Amino acid sequence: MKAARLHFVKNDSGAALAESAIALPLIVVIFGTIFAFGSTLRNTQVLETAARDAARYLAHTAATSANETSARNIAVYANAAGTGTARVRGLTTGNVAISYATVSNPISSGTGERTYRGQDPLRLVSVNISWTAPSSALWNVFGSTPITYHAVNQQRVIGD
Repeated sequence: MKAARLHFVKNDSGAALAESAIALPLIVVIFGTIFAFGSTLRNTQVLETAARDAARYLAHTAATSANETSARNIAVYANAAGTGTARVRGLTTGNVAISYATVSNPISSGTGERTYRGQDPLRLVSVNISWTAPSSALWNVFGSTPITYHAVNQQRVIGD
């Protein structure tokens, strides 16, 4: 009996297989998490860029429905014609909201200058993109809900 135990303890055949069976699931989860985090960062950056591009376009053009349609296309497809594939999967022009605001820019009695450079009042355009990412299989395993991204950019209107 003692010899059988000693043989079992000294026998290391199959040890690599056992160690791999223990470590492999952990490694897969770690790499999956890194990939999902990278995807989240990429989506955030792409949507911020899309909002900035659309707001910049509207800041230089007249506030017409045709230009707003072009701006929505720029936000989604990166071109005014609305052709090609969306910047991120599932993003549509319905995810893009455009609003305008007017801010007063009075002359200060103390300095004789305006608070901001430009006329009074200042017109601002805001582009707000709200997009819910398709759920990932990895997050579904943990019972997570889909991530909703919000990207907002505001520009001063300088063109008419």
